[in-house]
Amino acid sequence: MFTAQNLGRYYARKVLRYVPLNVVAMLIVTKALPYLGSGPVWNFYDKLVAPCQNNWWTNVLWVNNLYPAEFDDKCLPWTWFVPCYVQLSLIVPPTLFLYKKVQSKMMSGIILTSITVMSIILTFAFAFSTDYGATIASNSKEANNNGEEFFSKVFMNPLFHLSSFLLGICMSLVYVRFRKER
Repeated sequence: MFTAQNLGRYYARKVLRYVPLNVVAMLIVTKALPYLGSGPVWNFYDKLVAPCQNNWWTNVLWVNNLYPAEFDDKCLPWTWFVPCYVQLSLIVPPTLFLYKKVQSKMMSGIILTSITVMSIILTFAFAFSTDYGATIASNSKEANNNGEEFFSKVFMNPLFHLSSFLLGICMSLVYVRFRKER
């Protein structure tokens, strides 16, 4: 069952699991790679890793997908998925706790369906409120020719991925219960 110790261990493991990998990757990209390259486009590399001089801490604290808001100000913006995954995985224990408390299949189905529908509505509301669209193809901002604003303000945000993440959790819970009862 869920205890404070188990919960703390889960959160610590989830958050700290990728920190060494992320820090080593950041050190290699910012400190080692500048000495390994040359060529006609190599001068763009300095511009690409320049935000890491001030915003390196956003990668260590797993907020580089949210802060800073502008794509060009993010340190290693291509690493957005790991913090997003860590942030979304923080909602797994409360979801499992709620699922474990409800023994009725009908009631747990209603709860899981409600959670999924609410997350879809929340994701829709988030994408709609940003006015960047829900895909790069539906992006209506004329100033955003290359999609960086869509990626930094919508796609990198965990709210945009909440419904698919929760749907996956709910489907796995249904599958586990089905296998258990079979």
